[in-house]
Formats: sequence, structure tokens, C-alpha cells
Amino acid sequence: MSHQDFFGRVRLLGGAIATSSSIALASCLTCLVLAAPAAALLPVTADCRPDAGGANDQAGESDVTRFCAVVGDGAPFELETALSLDLARIEGAATIRVCSLLNTDGDAFANLAVCAAVKGATGNNGNHLLLKDFQLYTCSDAGADRCSDAALVAAPYGTACEAAQDKADPFPGPGPGPGTHYPEDTLVRCRIDAADFGGAGTGAKPLDSCSYSSDDPGSAPSDCLAFRACDSNDDCNDESPCTTDTCHVSGVCRYAPKAGVSCSNSVYCDGDETCTSLGLCGSADDARGCDDGVGCTLDNCDEISDSCVHLTRNSVCSDELFCTGVEFCDSVLDCQAGTPPNCTDGVSCTADTCNEETDGCDHASGGEACGAVLAELAGQTR
Repeated sequence: MSHQDFFGRVRLLGGAIATSSSIALASCLTCLVLAAPAAALLPVTADCRPDAGGANDQAGESDVTRFCAVVGDGAPFELETALSLDLARIEGAATIRVCSLLNTDGDAFANLAVCAAVKGATGNNGNHLLLKDFQLYTCSDAGADRCSDAALVAAPYGTACEAAQDKADPFPGPGPGPGTHYPEDTLVRCRIDAADFGGAGTGAKPLDSCSYSSDDPGSAPSDCLAFRACDSNDDCNDESPCTTDTCHVSGVCRYAPKAGVSCSNSVYCDGDETCTSLGLCGSADDARGCDDGVGCTLDNCDEISDSCVHLTRNSVCSDELFCTGVEFCDSVLDCQAGTPPNCTDGVSCTADTCNEETDGCDHASGGEACGAVLAELAGQTR
């Protein structure tokens, strides 16, 4: 297999297999895409939350590390999600199943599930995990960490999913991190078409992301990102300003989104973030602006000090003329004029001028009488 073929994209279209032209995948080591014919390679979503259990809270094969979601454009995708699995590659052809659980009625339980199976594959792909298949389910609104009474939604789907490897692991260490194969994780990205679920898909929002050892998404999970049992609201604090955390009467935590609240992704220079309607800290609209409006300063954002730094540059103010003095940069007032050199020699009968060609001062004598004065002054200085 050639290098280009290896990085090509394979689609499963209604049971037929077709190979498209090769694509350079900068952030993806290998991908398998299952999609409707018009679907393109899916983007990486940016609004994320890490596993509430921290790094390596489950065995590497089952450890889910991060979940991301953004609202789609509705044409036809209403929701875009990305689920991170700690493993980037695996020996043999084992299959790992992960599900994004969705809620449509604002409670703590799953109404829908998008479930994918990823598998290891030997050979030229370097044992990276590939997408085997994915299914959509409706759930009975009775499980917070599973799709209770899961009912398979019949294919074909407008929803599109892919599996890829990316540097997405949120746990660099120290222990119990870093995760397996850090910083790589396997990402399962999906663009979800709510129409696949019929009327049941209206208003779907992320609830949790879990891994399962069984084919049944209604079985007990191996790992979940957000699920917690609780006795009181204090047991449910996820330390996120983007959710209202309460203990549901059923004894499980409910995380209701708080849209529009200020939040931070701990990166100062990328701007000010705001909580989204999905209960995640959204990406800032713009990077932090550090322009102070002063033309002679070099404006930078300093991530270490969480501040804007403005370095004055005198060189950009110089007119390169000796006789106008040395111009300088004022951090508030911009370029300022220099002070011309003082060419006065103290002799009233000389004409004192600045000479730009010699970068010095000239003192022209004012006649014979002035010459005598200059000679006398010269004698006094001996």
C-alpha cells in the first residue's frame, strides 16, 4: 500500500465500499469515515470537558478522557460531538464501544444515544484504532449512565461519524497521568442529524459519554465522564461555571447548562470564553486584543503573566537626522521628537549651526573683529 493510499479516505455508502481521492490529514493519523455521500471530513470540535474522574480512572482500554460538543448549523446537523478514548492504538483486533448519551427533556437521564465501535487493526496502519461501525438508539429516559431499554434506530442515517487519532489527551500529569499513548487519544467525532430520530431528536443536548464492554448500550458502563451517584447537591459539584449541579431525587447528579456565563479554558491569550447552551465552556470569538493604539510599541500577549505586554521601540521613531536629536518612543504618547544638539559656543560673534553632513556643529566667524576675539579666547584657554 502506498503512503497516499494509506492516508486516503474510505467510505461505506449503503453497503458499497468506495475509495475517494487521497487527502492530507494534518491532525489525523488514520481515519475511517461512515457517512452519507455528501458528508465531508469532520472538523475537530473545540468546546470540551475532561473526565470528572481524572486521568486513568479506568483501564486504558475503557478510559474515556474528554467530551466536546458544539451546536450544528441544522443543515442537516444539529449537534457535533467528539469523544476521546485514552488509547490511540491497540494490539490485535479487539473492539471497544463508546456512546454519547443525549438528553432531550432537561432531566438527568438519556433519551438518545450515538454509539460507535472502534477496533484495532494490524498492518500498515500501525495498529491505530479505526471506526468499525456506529448505531443510533432511542432510550426509555430511565438511565443516567446508559441507554436503558435501547431501541435501535434503523439505518441509513444522515448522521456521520469518524474515528481518528489526535493530540487531544487532557491529562499530561503528574500522576496518575499522563494517559496511555499521551498526548494522543482516539477521537470518535460525529455530526448528528436529529431527523434520524424522528420527532424524538428535537432539542437533543449532551448528557454523558461512556464506554461499554457489551454491545448493549443499556448495560453497565466501564467508564463515564460525568456520571456520579449522590446524596446531596454537594456531591455533584463539577467545578464548572457552565452547569447548575443538583442531586436528582433518583440519587444521580444532574448538570443543567448555564448559557452566557463567563468561563475560562485556562488559556488567557485566546480571549474570553462564555458558557454555551450545551453546558460547556465555549471558544472565544476572538483572541485577546493587545493593541494599545501606539504605533511605536510591539504588542504581545504574555501567557505566563496573563497580561498584555507593550515593548517600546525607539528605532521606529528615528528620522535618521543628527540635527533633530534622538527621537524616542513614549508608551502612551507614541513617537516623540528628539532634542536637537546644543551648538552654542558662547561667543556672540559666531554663527552657530548644526552640520548634518559631519554630524557635528559649525561656528562661523563674523569677520576680522570676531577673529581677534576668538584668538583672545583661544589664548586664555592655553
